[in-house]
Amino acid sequence: MRQKLRARIVAKYGTSYAFAEHIGITPVTVSNVLRGKTTPTRNKMPLWLDALDIAPEETGLFFTIKPQKTEE
Repeated sequence: MRQKLRARIVAKYGTSYAFAEHIGITPVTVSNVLRGKTTPTRNKMPLWLDALDIAPEETGLFFTIKPQKTEE
């Protein structure tokens, strides 16, 4: 999954740095997502999807989405 995400970023922006600059996040954040240390926040995910032309239903092909905890 991460290779597919990295490939999409490079195809559209050339570098992860340029992508980070385009959507207004730090290059470290992009690096952490690409290395699987974190996922985009709920607020930032739409920016990632829009900038990379990823349809919401394709999110799981590019990102590992952890289930939200529900309060009981």
